[in-house]
Parts: sequence; C-alpha cells; structure tokens
Amino acid sequence: MPVIWRTASLEMQWCLNCHRNAPRHVRPLEQVFQMRDAKPLSEQELRQLDRLYRLADTRRLTDCSTCHR
Repeated sequence: MPVIWRTASLEMQWCLNCHRNAPRHVRPLEQVFQMRDAKPLSEQELRQLDRLYRLADTRRLTDCSTCHR
C-alpha cells in the first residue's frame, strides 16, 4: 500500500505564490504528473515554455475570478 502525505498547505496563499511567479513553476507536458522534484529549468527553457503555453500575466493569474468562477 503506497504511503502518501500532503507536502503543502493547499491553502489559497500556496496557489497564489505559484501564480505570482508562474514561469518558474511550469514544466514540459511529459513532466506534469511526476511527483519527484525536477531539476530547475534554464532561463532559455523557461522562456520557451512561457511562449509555448502563452501564460497569462500575473494580474490575470492572481485575479479571484481566474479560479473562483
């Protein structure tokens, strides 16, 4: 039986911290569901993913209506 645990509070502040710096937290699609920490991406890789995913600006990502519709 696998053992699981919560590593973060999962409160709204935890989400907002990620959304405020979204490009630092994105990963290639094949790594999205990997549970282990991945090595940090280079600046070039971060820029490529930012362009590929077309991330919204910080204001939009931290607006209440983004998640609470």
